[in-house]
Amino acid sequence: MIDRHPVTNADYLAFLNDLLATGRGDEAERHVPRERSAGSEAVPIYGLNDAGYHLRSDADGDSWQPRYPVLLVDWYDACAYAEWRASSGVPWRLPSELEWEKAARGVDGRFLPWGDFMDCVWACVRDSRATRPLPATIDEFETDESPYGVRGMAGNSSDWCLDHFEPRGPSLPGLPIARLSRGPGEDDRRITRGGAWSFDERISRLCHRRRTQDRHRSEVIGFRLARSIS
Repeated sequence: MIDRHPVTNADYLAFLNDLLATGRGDEAERHVPRERSAGSEAVPIYGLNDAGYHLRSDADGDSWQPRYPVLLVDWYDACAYAEWRASSGVPWRLPSELEWEKAARGVDGRFLPWGDFMDCVWACVRDSRATRPLPATIDEFETDESPYGVRGMAGNSSDWCLDHFEPRGPSLPGLPIARLSRGPGEDDRRITRGGAWSFDERISRLCHRRRTQDRHRSEVIGFRLARSIS
C-alpha cells in the first residue's frame, strides 16, 4: 500500500512538534527542512517560537502552504518521519523504486499516470502556469493521478525511494539483475523518482530515474510512504 499524496508541510510539522513535545528537541532541529543542500548551518525553512515549529515565508518572499508537499528534506529526514509514523503500530516506510513505479504506471507500462500523451497543464511542472513556477497544493492538478488513484507522481515533488542507486536498475523477484561494483562514495546514492514543479515536462515520464546523494536537500524532492501487507 502507498500513500495517495506526498507528505505535506502540515504532516511534517506535526512530526517535528511531537518531537519537541516529547523532549526530543535536538532530533527535531536535525530534521527541519533547510534551504541549502546539506549541513546544520543551513537556514531552516520553518520558523520556531514558543508554540513550536511553524510555516513562514522563505528567502524569496514566497509563502509556504500547509498542503504543499514538504521539500528540502534529505533521505534520512524522510526515514525519520516514516519511523515516527510507524510508531503507531503500522509499518510505514519509504517505497522501493519498483513499488513506486508500479503505483505510478499501473500494469500497462504507461509513460505518464494518465496515459502516454503529455500536456503541461495536467501536472505541476515548469510550464504549467503563466506565472513564475511554484509548488502546488496536493489538491491541485487532479489529472496527475495514477490508475490506482495515487496523485502527484508526474509533477509537483519528486519522491525519495528506499533503494540504493543501481546503474542497471533494481532486481525483480526471481529475475536478478547483475550488480555493478560501487565506487568510492557510491553507497550514499539513493533513488528519487517523479517529476517536479520546476522540471521540464520530459522528466515527468515515469521511467525517468535519478541518483541523488542521501544527504542532499532539494526544493523539488519530498517523499511519500508505503507499507507491506500480508
